[in-house]
Order: sequence, then C-alpha cells, then structure tokens
Amino acid sequence: RRLSHWKMSFSRVWVCVVLAFLCCIHVVVAGAQETCTKSGTCAERRKGDVLLMQLKPQLKRGLEEAVPDPAALSMPACCLGCQHWCSPKSGQCHDLQAKSYYKPCARSQTIPGALLWADEFEGNEVNLSNWVQMTDVEEVKDGQLHYTDHRTNSYVENGVLKIVASCEVSEMGKYTSAKLSTQNRFHWGPGHRLQIRARVPKGRGLWPAIFMLPSKGGPWPETGEIDIMEVSGCVPGKVSGAVHMGGFNQVRETQSSNHYFAEYDKWHTYTIDWAPDHINWYVDGQLYHTARPSSADGDGPWPFREKFFLNMNLAVNALWASGCSESKALTCEDLGQAMEVDYVRVYELKDKTS
Repeated sequence: RRLSHWKMSFSRVWVCVVLAFLCCIHVVVAGAQETCTKSGTCAERRKGDVLLMQLKPQLKRGLEEAVPDPAALSMPACCLGCQHWCSPKSGQCHDLQAKSYYKPCARSQTIPGALLWADEFEGNEVNLSNWVQMTDVEEVKDGQLHYTDHRTNSYVENGVLKIVASCEVSEMGKYTSAKLSTQNRFHWGPGHRLQIRARVPKGRGLWPAIFMLPSKGGPWPETGEIDIMEVSGCVPGKVSGAVHMGGFNQVRETQSSNHYFAEYDKWHTYTIDWAPDHINWYVDGQLYHTARPSSADGDGPWPFREKFFLNMNLAVNALWASGCSESKALTCEDLGQAMEVDYVRVYELKDKTS
C-alpha cells in the first residue's frame, strides 16, 4: 500500500514538473517574441515576408510581359512578336504598310504634357494673331497658283477652318487657294507634340498639306522640312509623312517618308511627336513612321534641332498631285472642295514612356 501511495505521489510530482517546464517554455517564447517586436527585428522579418509574397506575382507578371499579349494591349493577334506591322492573313511581320489590310503594331512611345498652344477655330474669322494668310504665287503644271487672303479661299464656319481652291483667272494666275502659316507668329522645336484634326478633299490635281519650315530660313532642303500630312491627288487612300534635309529630300527621291492607308476625305487626327533625336508620325494614334539622324557620309546634319513654323495649304495642279495618267485631268468642276481643319494643338512632350 505504501509503495502504491509513493508511486501516485511520484506521478503527481512528475506531472507538476512537466507542467512547470511547459509554462517556462511559454514564458520564454512570449518574452522573446515581445523583445523581438520591441526591437523591430521580427517586424522587419514579417515585413520582408509580406514584401516577398507581394513581389512574387510581380516577378511572374514580369516574365509573362516579356512577350506581351496583343489582346491585353488592344492590338491585333498577328502583332505577337511584330514591331511595326503585321498581316492578319499570313501572320507575318512587316516594316512598312505595303497593303491596306496590314495592322499597326507599334504604340506611342511618348506622353504629352501640358497644352501649350491651340486654335480651335471657334470664332467667325481666321485669327490673324495666330495665322498669316500668305499671298504668294506658285508655278503649277498649267500656269500659276495664287494664294490669297480672300474670304472665298479661307474662312471659319461652324468651328471649322475651311481652305478652298477655285478657278479664278487673273493676272496672278489661273487658280486661287489659301496658305495659312504661323510664320513670325509662333514656332516650335524638339520637345513638342503637334496635333491636327482634319479632313481633306480628294481628286487628281489636289495637294493638301500640313508641313513645317525652319524659322531661321535658309536654303531648301538643307535647313529641313517636316511634312506632318500630305496627300497626292494621284494616290487615293494614302496619306504621307516625311522629312526633307540635305541627304534625304524629294529632289533625290530619298526623303525619309512613309504612308498610311486612310480615307482622308473623312476626319482623322494627324500627329507628330518631335523629340531631340527622332520624330514620330501618327494617324489616329497609330504610329506609322519614325525618322532619325543618319551617320552615313553625305547625309548632312540633322536640321531638326531648330524651331520651325507651321503651314497649312491646298495646292492645285502641282506636278506631284497631277502627274498620274490613270485618272481624269483636273477641271474647274473638281474645285470648290474644302480642306477642313477642326483644331491645331501643340503639347509639351514628357520624357516618360507609355
């Protein structure tokens, strides 16, 4: 009986010892956690664990974004792996839009900043604080074209600038039209986006253009020309963008240019992003051409680090727009169509990329 009583007492003591030991462990661990929390070490470790958990999905997304999903970027499926254009029929990539059904794959590389200057054409007259109505004469295929400041050739109506070419025989020539320019008013250089919303007439012999020339003057083409948008009446359904300079120009037929398929007698937005080392051209936000300086001998210096002024005009029967033989010759009945401009806006360009 004594032995049994001793065993029971020993068991109770053993249980108490085990419970006491466990209590000590709990106190030590709790104290360590409290100390760790006060020191901030454990908090940092937990923070690191959370950051790592947050970072893992980003790392995974980063790997996935190495080859972007065209659908996620609202781009055609054939753009996967393409930089410029792709064919939805063959799936092949192309550097130029050789076919009207090719889809654009390039995206804007710049972000516009503040709006610096604009003409929304909201008044009843051409704002002569913004524009000069040029009154010069150009030689054309069958005579002379006289640019006038007459209201019949340029006027504002319902918030839209209208430039109209017409047959008007005089001592100054056979045709009249208008050329509006910001020369001696406003000029811009690298670090700007110029954006023009316009629709222009079509027909053999018509040559609507929105272009820029250097404010400092000088011989063409060495001092440069930027064609934001040009349309030849001989090439229906295409608009062109180009730069002309010493080594690349129309005389040599080596100008840095490209075209974009568009029904230009409908409204479109024409844009250039002018950076110090390149110029990008867009139609309705689609990048279709980039010009950069060339290091090749004989190409001449890059003149597009200076300030240029803006011009908008509708030429008539110039050679480039009337030299085609597959369409009928220009007649006075074809004239009277208006080149229409909804607005001209100039933005600051930011250095960030989209």
